[in-house]
Amino acid sequence: METVESSFQYEEVDVSTERMLGLIGVLSPIASLIPYIGGAFSLLGWVLVLIALHGIGEKLGDDRPFTYYLYGFIIGFVTLILIVFMIVALQMGGVILALLIGIPLIIASLYYRKEAWYMLGRITGINEFVEASKFLWWGGLTMIILVGFVLLLVAWIYQILGFVNMPRTLKKGRLSSALRSEPYQSW
Repeated sequence: METVESSFQYEEVDVSTERMLGLIGVLSPIASLIPYIGGAFSLLGWVLVLIALHGIGEKLGDDRPFTYYLYGFIIGFVTLILIVFMIVALQMGGVILALLIGIPLIIASLYYRKEAWYMLGRITGINEFVEASKFLWWGGLTMIILVGFVLLLVAWIYQILGFVNMPRTLKKGRLSSALRSEPYQSW
C-alpha cells in the first residue's frame, strides 16, 4: 500500500492577482466612510473579493469559498434592499417588519460568509481565514450587545492578514489514482 505522502502530486499555481484583488477588496471598507460615494466602494470591495475567491477556487479546484461568499453576498444585498424599502414605504410599521424579516436574513448571510472564509482557510492552508470565519460568526451574532462590533473588526483584520500572508503561489494537491479509487472511510 502506498504511503500518503507519495500519493500526492503537487502543482504550483500563481494566485498573486487574486491575492491583490482580495486585499484591495477587504481594505475597501475604509474608503466606504467617504460621504456620498462610500457605498460604491463597499460594493466594489464585495465584488473584488468575489472575483478573488472565484480565481482562487478555480486554480485550486474547489469553488466552495466563492459559492458560499456569493450566497452571502446575494442574501445580504437583497436584505439591504428589503429593509430600505420596508422602512421607506411603511414608515414605523416598516421598521418592525424590517427587523423581523431582516435579522434571520442577516444571520443567513453571515453564515454563508463565515463558511466562505472557513473553506478558503482550509483549501489554502492559511489559518487567518479560519480565524476570520470564527470572529465573523460570533461578531455577527453578538452585534446586538455591541461587543459584536469589536469581534467584526477583529474578523476584518484577520481577513486582511490572510491576504497579506498568502503566498504568491499555492500548491494544488491531487491524490494519485490508487488512493482515489479506495473507498472513503470515516472515523
